Amino acid sequence: MTAKLRVVFAGTPQNAAETLDRLVSEGVQIVGVLTRTDARVGRSGELTPSAVAHKAHELGLETFKTNKIDDKALEWLKSLKS
Repeated sequence: MTAKLRVVFAGTPQNAAETLDRLVSEGVQIVGVLTRTDARVGRSGELTPSAVAHKAHELGLETFKTNKIDDKALEWLKSLKS
């Protein structure tokens, strides 16, 4: 019996969001999504999620936002094992 591959997807830009969408539509088991924190955009400086964060939310995927892989990010990754 072959175990199903469990994937943590990491990305930020629009092309990565399109890749994430394709992987999910192809049946890949995405157990979590790692992307950058929300960034200020435009003149108003409104905090805006990355394209990947937006797509992950649409797909109902667990998401972790960070600008660096620190202890908190590593703990999140470890929590996905179960």
